[in-house]
Amino acid sequence: MIIFRGTLFNIVFRWMVSVLAVSVLAVVSNFASAMSGFELKQKADAYERISTSFDYAKSPTDTLDFAFFMGYVDGVADAAEGRSICFPKDVVKGQVVSMVSKYLREHPEEWNNSGEELVVRALRPTFPCAKK
Repeated sequence: MIIFRGTLFNIVFRWMVSVLAVSVLAVVSNFASAMSGFELKQKADAYERISTSFDYAKSPTDTLDFAFFMGYVDGVADAAEGRSICFPKDVVKGQVVSMVSKYLREHPEEWNNSGEELVVRALRPTFPCAKK
């Protein structure tokens, strides 16, 4: 089996980004409510830049913000699961993160709210919990 240098590099780099995202997720769980909506929007901007270019090496700061944003949204969504939002079994994490990024882009008037609140507001209309 022949492994091309570019392919091996991509695999290793994606693994490194995944490890970084998990590390950020662990840290973010302690700071979820401390982030403002404006700060979260700045992280979402980096997420959008990296998502559209797939160029992780272009900006180390964007790469960190990209991973932070994904970890933050995932952490808040997991914490709110079953209380404020209820996901179907087939939901994809990338879909959830993209929905939050889109919400932040379309609602600048809400950037003064906490990041945690904005994540829930972005997801609740699409993933409401059944009324008991």
